[in-house]
Order: sequence, then structure tokens, then C-alpha cells
Amino acid sequence: MKDIVAEIERAAVRGTVIPKPNPRGNHVVEGWAQRNGERALAYTMPNHTGGTRHRKTVTESEWAEAYQRLVEEGEFTRAWFREAMVDCNANGPCNFTTIGGVFKLIGIAEYAFPGTYTKA
Repeated sequence: MKDIVAEIERAAVRGTVIPKPNPRGNHVVEGWAQRNGERALAYTMPNHTGGTRHRKTVTESEWAEAYQRLVEEGEFTRAWFREAMVDCNANGPCNFTTIGGVFKLIGIAEYAFPGTYTKA
């Protein structure tokens, strides 16, 4: 299996805008951080009530889990994400389109329709 984290590190560098369907402002890679003792990609998103941008993270194990789903099933869906990646969803439901957007950025997925990314 491809080292998905290495691919993400190469493509999603600080300042990279994450492709999102119907974005309400840019979601921008901040860099690598820690969440729950694990290395995680951090990004910021607009605060729609004004003020400081929100900061969210996706851990390396979450990237691996989502990648495995995409490769094995040919798709990555919001329904599966909510059920299988509970902590990642709780950290921010926007993490679903962030994962899909980064997968699109590195050329392994396409946004098919609302709630679904398919293997490219």
C-alpha cells in the first residue's frame, strides 16, 4: 500500500488551499501538529461569525484509515466516515471534505457527488 502520509506531506504544504466542494472561504494547510499524542495535519478554516479562523486536524492513522477505505471499496463516503471515523468526525465534520480534498489534491480521488469521493 502506498505511503499515504508521505504523499500528503509532499503535496499539502503550509499555505496550500484544500480543494472543497462549494467552499465558504478557503481551508488552508497550516502544517503538522499533534492531536491525542499522534502526528496530525493541521488546517484552518473560516470562522463564519467573524474572528479567528478555526483550526482542525486529521491524524496520520485517520489518513491511513480513509485511504484504506478508498482503495478497498473504491469510494469514501460521508455515511461511512460518520460511522467508522467517529473521533475524526467529532473533531469536525468538515474533516470529511478535507480528507477528500487532499486525496483529490494528490490525484487519488475525485468528488463524485455530495457525500461521496471515488477512487481516481
